[in-house]
Amino acid sequence: MSHRILYFAMVLLYVPAINTETFIGRTIKKWIHTSFGIDMNEPFINKPFNPTIQNLNVVTLVPCGDQYQPEDEISSSVSELACTIDQQTLPEQALLAIPDKITGSQNYWQVNTGLDAIKTDETIFVYSRGYAGAAKPAATSDKKKGGICAIPKQGGGVVVCSQWLKNSIINGTCVVFDYPDTRSYFDFGLNNDKQCLELIYDNIQDKTDNIVFFGNCRGAKALLTYLSRSRPQEVKGVILDAPFMDLDQFTQEIGKNYGKIVPFSQKIAKKIITKWYPNYRKKDDLTYSDLKRIPKHIPIFIGHLKGDALVSDKMMQNMVKALRDSGHTVYLLVVDDKTKSHSRLYQTKPFQQAANAFLKKHNLPHDVTLAQEGHAMLGHAKHTALNVDKWKSGFVHVFKA
Repeated sequence: MSHRILYFAMVLLYVPAINTETFIGRTIKKWIHTSFGIDMNEPFINKPFNPTIQNLNVVTLVPCGDQYQPEDEISSSVSELACTIDQQTLPEQALLAIPDKITGSQNYWQVNTGLDAIKTDETIFVYSRGYAGAAKPAATSDKKKGGICAIPKQGGGVVVCSQWLKNSIINGTCVVFDYPDTRSYFDFGLNNDKQCLELIYDNIQDKTDNIVFFGNCRGAKALLTYLSRSRPQEVKGVILDAPFMDLDQFTQEIGKNYGKIVPFSQKIAKKIITKWYPNYRKKDDLTYSDLKRIPKHIPIFIGHLKGDALVSDKMMQNMVKALRDSGHTVYLLVVDDKTKSHSRLYQTKPFQQAANAFLKKHNLPHDVTLAQEGHAMLGHAKHTALNVDKWKSGFVHVFKA
């Protein structure tokens, strides 16, 4: 409901009679900023983005082990850690405490700035986050905000990645960073995001060739762009939650699901987005033929929420079909859970179980119990991918969360 209200508010700003400089326009912009954390007065700076380890807020999270108990060290919560990243006061080393989802006990992770903590030849998990809409972390803003509006632009990678850690999907040393989500640089998982992933990969590759990528929503699309256009060879596996393709299909779903009563809703949604984020270029967008260029040796696991409001079943069907037909090893897990929204499958048991079974299948670090529980699910996910073009014929197995 909140995203539908936001959509209508932004539509109003593009009505000629209610432009952004009228009293009504200023009131709407202020309400959007207060309610959703999105600054409609953010300027656009037309200059190239040059990613560095520093401006991407790159940190390496190293698990301390099940038996670890801090003595003199003071641990931080996720929101406290995000605040130090936002304020640029993160020390070279810190301790992050994440409560175990099952036992409730604290699991500890050593937080290291940069990539120096990576050990030679160890498996490294790299998390690629979705869009971050909040100007400040939750500890300094309204904690009631949800979705993209709860993810801070600075420190958002740590905030969302902590959920993947909490749910035992990432089982080892993990590299986390922040994409540039300002008006000036956000481009829907295309060239700027590809540059970020190239920087991370190139620096990790100096130490290990065992790299596993995780991503959701825009972060998942960015991975598909990077894998197809940069074609890295030292990637051992990819896990994606709710990836999408081009902006045309994405805005079609926004218009259909959030603006049904608005005439030409899909065109309006695209106009709003491309005007607000002028860095997006249609000629650079991801195509199904691009997917064929992803190196064939990289296994790909995809989670899809049935009836996703932003990624249609048809878009997912075409995406998986393109991967399958070009010879990729691909798995598609479809989950039906009315309590979950777009790109939140990592919170569901079927996704956690099947993702760990995927990691085990490809000899990657995994949670033993979850992998065992997800063994049969992974088989169904493989069968679903192979028969994805028979979606309406009942060949797609849908798991109830």
